[in-house]
Amino acid sequence: MAKTKVKVKLVAQNDGIRFPPNGSVDMNIKVDGSQWFEYIMKLGMMFNQNVKIHAKVDTIDGGKPFELGMFDLNAINTNGDREAKVKFSSTVGYVNLKELSTIVEATAVDKSVLIVLLCTCEIDVEESEEDDDE
Repeated sequence: MAKTKVKVKLVAQNDGIRFPPNGSVDMNIKVDGSQWFEYIMKLGMMFNQNVKIHAKVDTIDGGKPFELGMFDLNAINTNGDREAKVKFSSTVGYVNLKELSTIVEATAVDKSVLIVLLCTCEIDVEESEEDDDE
């Protein structure tokens, strides 16, 4: 098996970032339908993988990218308008709590603030065997 890197860029809105008392971290985002074909297949490949997420928000630190940490992709729910709600989860030891809190603060004031997320992971891909019959 060979490894290949999968990347997907999402332009999203915060749909809820929670820090429950059990040490878990839940990040929910909303992505509109304009990106539907670009992201839905690549996100599907990220289930059961460690997904590294970097974010960029124009209103935070001049729009410089920052790392949020490692997450698991939990769910992708779509509606008739092709809007998707994407759910990620992690634990406090694998995320940058300060940066996540900054996103919460920025989006609490203005719900329409857009967050650009770059999600990356490595997946196993079966190598194809070439025929030697030529």
